[in-house]
Amino acid sequence: MKRDYNFVFYALVDQKPLVNISFILMEKKGHEIVKKDGMPISSISDQFGRVSFKAIPGGKYIAYPKDETEFPKVYGFVARLNDQLFTIKSKRGKIQRIGKKNDRKYLINKR
Repeated sequence: MKRDYNFVFYALVDQKPLVNISFILMEKKGHEIVKKDGMPISSISDQFGRVSFKAIPGGKYIAYPKDETEFPKVYGFVARLNDQLFTIKSKRGKIQRIGKKNDRKYLINKR
């Protein structure tokens, strides 16, 4: 059985938080919306630009912004079974990692 993880990153533009941007969680291939209790899993960036999908099973996911012109897609995956956090990637965003491996924050700045 897979563990549950928190898929968390910070959305920034010019090092400033991007606030109230809606993201929806999709399977890695981008064809299936991830649902919990029959409802799509979504998140809205807070005052710090923090986007958080809580307690989702380990796997490979994409956080799609409602409008890709506002922010790029964010990829998240669990690299190893004993990892405690998702590894975060973005093809069109510059990623800054802060903190140690098990307490890492991912800041993604729109390019």
